[in-house]
Amino acid sequence: MTDMDPKFLEQQGLDLYQAGEWDQALASFEEARAAYAAQGDPSGVVEMWNNVGIVRYRQRDWEKAEAAFLQAQDLARQNENVAGLAKALGNMGSLHAKRGNLEAAEQDFNEAIRLFRQLGDEESAEATIKALSDLTLKRGQWVESILHYERKLLTLENPTLWQRLQGWAIKVIRKFLHL
Repeated sequence: MTDMDPKFLEQQGLDLYQAGEWDQALASFEEARAAYAAQGDPSGVVEMWNNVGIVRYRQRDWEKAEAAFLQAQDLARQNENVAGLAKALGNMGSLHAKRGNLEAAEQDFNEAIRLFRQLGDEESAEATIKALSDLTLKRGQWVESILHYERKLLTLENPTLWQRLQGWAIKVIRKFLHL
């Protein structure tokens, strides 16, 4: 148990992560997780499980990353923490994709998108749609990938010129392929 401020430890972990000091970041996130637990803050604990999983993912320790994301999911469900669950599902989707379990990745990504949209978090939903689009491209499903990307473009309030051109190109492809 620690007497340190969990938010300080979390920020320290994020700074260390950004600096590529993954072992130290991991230690800071684990200490923050213990501090959040001691304060009775399950949302903080879920966030730290997600952060631990991300570090383990970067370290290519797939089993420990999966265990951390599952812990985050379980605790988020127990505490009805929709945001934490959506993040954990998105993270698990990335892990499944990296490990070649594309069906599970697609399922996790779709559920994360649904939850992010339920929360009104369009930025996270869009990032997850992009990951889903990349996944379908990886599966050789380029048409589905384009359609997923089009979903992302349609959610933008003020698309850039480049994004508008991409949308136009997708419309041309859809018309050519009769989609």
